[in-house]
Amino acid sequence: LTIGQQGVYTCRIPLLSGVMREFNIGIYPNGFNTAPKVVAITSNSSLAIICTTTGSPATTVTWTKDGRPLTIDGDAYQMTQTVTDRATATYDNVLSISQPVASILGSIFSCRVTNVLGLDDSQNLEITAIGPVNECEANNGGCEHNCTDTHASFQCSCRTGYRLHTDNRACTDIDECSTNNGDCEQICTNMQGSRQCSCRPGFLLASNEMDCTEHLDISISVDYIPPSDFTPGPNEYRAASGPVTVTCTATG
Repeated sequence: LTIGQQGVYTCRIPLLSGVMREFNIGIYPNGFNTAPKVVAITSNSSLAIICTTTGSPATTVTWTKDGRPLTIDGDAYQMTQTVTDRATATYDNVLSISQPVASILGSIFSCRVTNVLGLDDSQNLEITAIGPVNECEANNGGCEHNCTDTHASFQCSCRTGYRLHTDNRACTDIDECSTNNGDCEQICTNMQGSRQCSCRPGFLLASNEMDCTEHLDISISVDYIPPSDFTPGPNEYRAASGPVTVTCTATG
């Protein structure tokens, strides 16, 4: 038979009893009743593509994405097949995709059908957004810090202490010390995402962590040899013999 001779063929066998036995077989070439169609595409649910095939002998359906064979692993991709018309050997082959829609936008999925006779056919479907898509679900939208989904697109932003780069994706550190000394009274040190104030010797950092207050430390030390029977009290000294050295140190 050639491809153009598809149809239902009947074999009739007359029995000696006069009963006629019939056997019917449908012969149809590989092919598609309809092009693959998307049945669901939203940002938070899986995507399902139906590829309706007709063919006899039995057909085998395989899927590719951007020209590469898909691995049907039951995780990211699942495939089911349902008979819709046994007489014409018509099947609905459903590819379910359990991953963010934004990650497959622009991808081309191909449904290919073959049979044991070596006949084959294929159809392609490019995934485009036909419903709300959250671009932030795929690789954070390409944003280095924060990604905010909007009605028609998305927007990147940065954490405190950073500014958005001209590529609208990356974030660069802000040198707070370059403006008004970072509001520090004396010393400003820039840090990633922040700054730190400090003071010169003789000053202490105030509780607001920006201002400096004067600070004076005085310490007195006495070097002497006390009597063996003497127990000094606070700020009390008594020398048994030898020189007595008193040192007063002030810092500030």
